[in-house]
Amino acid sequence: MRLYSYRNGVDMSTKAVANLTRKELATALRKSPYHTNLLIAGWDEHCGPSLYWCDYLATMHSQNIAGNGYGSYFVLSLFDKMWKKDLSQEDALEMMKKGVKEVKARLVTAPPKYIVKVIDKDGTRTVAEL
Repeated sequence: MRLYSYRNGVDMSTKAVANLTRKELATALRKSPYHTNLLIAGWDEHCGPSLYWCDYLATMHSQNIAGNGYGSYFVLSLFDKMWKKDLSQEDALEMMKKGVKEVKARLVTAPPKYIVKVIDKDGTRTVAEL
């Protein structure tokens, strides 16, 4: 993405990065497919935070909540129930704690440690280790 920005002299928004990634996956799908699912998150000056889900068939969707891997089967309905438009950082952290607790209780191969990071206008930072 940085190389594309330097070559073309543009700063890319999160939406632009997600669309370029989707285009590259769609091109690869017809040649030598990748089997990858992606979550692309960022914060832009003009539209604030955004989150995109891109799957191995190069479909892309803007999301409010998302998960990846087997653990997502256990937490997506919980996240959907708890998410609201003006979610505070404290409420989001509580949502993540409940999600991690659910994954640890239900998923046999759950990792013992999770790192929660925040992406906002001040950059990326770690807010908790669960």
